[in-house]
Amino acid sequence: AEQGTLVIFAGGDEQTIQQLAPIYQVLSQRVTRMGASGTGQATKICNQLIVAANSTLIAEAVALADQAGVDTQLLAPALAGGFADSKPFQILAPRMATHTFEPVQWKVQTLSKDLNNALKLAQSFNLTIPVAQKALLQLQAHQENGFAEKDLATIIQYI
Repeated sequence: AEQGTLVIFAGGDEQTIQQLAPIYQVLSQRVTRMGASGTGQATKICNQLIVAANSTLIAEAVALADQAGVDTQLLAPALAGGFADSKPFQILAPRMATHTFEPVQWKVQTLSKDLNNALKLAQSFNLTIPVAQKALLQLQAHQENGFAEKDLATIIQYI
């Protein structure tokens, strides 16, 4: 927000959202109206579902690469720009590879909360999302092992 690089998912009246543009321009690089009231929050939940579930998969990939003899410090640069690349991958994989967990960027408990919100939203539509369920179980177990306030990259220690 301080750097003005957020992306905002807005839900509500289109005219009202446009009237708020001067405020949004200070905080964000883009605002997307997602639909009626509540759809901005649903979009944020979907974003966090992808980030949280992907983070556990990144840890599995780094652990597998390590066991296979791969120099895991080369994993992020090697996959950069390919189909497996993402901002979370470029942030988390190097931290996982070097076991650099400070400073805390994303707390385990925050991503657990976000995945739980995604599961609740899916349940309200009778939608089963098993990958998110599995990722939540991993994050919750890690959290229960004393890592709630620790950086998300520490999930590599659980894996």
